Amino acid sequence: MNINLSNNNTNISINQSKESGSAILFVHGNTLSSKYFEYQLNSDILSEFRLVSFDLPGHGNSDKATNPEKAYSFNGLVDIIAQIADRLNLKDIVIVGHSLGGHIAIQSLNSLPSVKGILVCGTPPLAIPPRFDMAFLPEPKAQAFFKPEIAKNEALGIVEILNTKSEFKEVLTSDILNSDGKFRQFLFGSIAKGEFVDEIQSLNNYHGKVLICYGENENIVSSDYLNSIQVNNLWKGKTLKIEKSGHLAQVDNPIAFNSLLYDFASEVIG
Repeated sequence: MNINLSNNNTNISINQSKESGSAILFVHGNTLSSKYFEYQLNSDILSEFRLVSFDLPGHGNSDKATNPEKAYSFNGLVDIIAQIADRLNLKDIVIVGHSLGGHIAIQSLNSLPSVKGILVCGTPPLAIPPRFDMAFLPEPKAQAFFKPEIAKNEALGIVEILNTKSEFKEVLTSDILNSDGKFRQFLFGSIAKGEFVDEIQSLNNYHGKVLICYGENENIVSSDYLNSIQVNNLWKGKTLKIEKSGHLAQVDNPIAFNSLLYDFASEVIG
């Protein structure tokens, strides 16, 4: 089901598997779209849950923001998630964030009191000040993720390091090139303005369970960093590795990812 949610005069494209039940809300990464959660929304093992994904403004089928400085800030993105949860009347939420979507999910915890658990994948939770040098691997092609304008050869470089299934490579390139460059410009500008909470502290203050995972062949985020951070309420007591996958673990190995998500959601929702 596709609906549009108006936020700051921007239409947000939303997909959901059904209209009731305990919810799993998916937040995608920078330059990507909700397409990369299709294996989850169409999963048999997850079908008992209300599965909801959406395109961030300036991505996928959502509009580009008419007020980009506000809508593309972390505060603006958190507000969008809160509005989606409110307008869809989402209950007993497990929020799942991939890559940048994981950062947005963590940033939104204080605005979503009904979140029972949070899963982030390919996301290094950052303290203040953030240690980007430790959290991310020194991959030159990944620098394009932070540029306002991405050339085609740079988009192809991003696709190469994502190293995902061949059938996704063409749509990946298209999504990257069609994403709004102002999103990256104003989002990372908002960090400089202090619109970014200490994510490790936020997770440690959070009342629910936290699942941090990464792909076995992750080449953007440092697994050493993920395994070194101290989060008190980690599910299973440790960061978890998804075998036979890279940065897009939910696409590369959906069977393992969905099984992990099912076990987590079933336990935290109860």
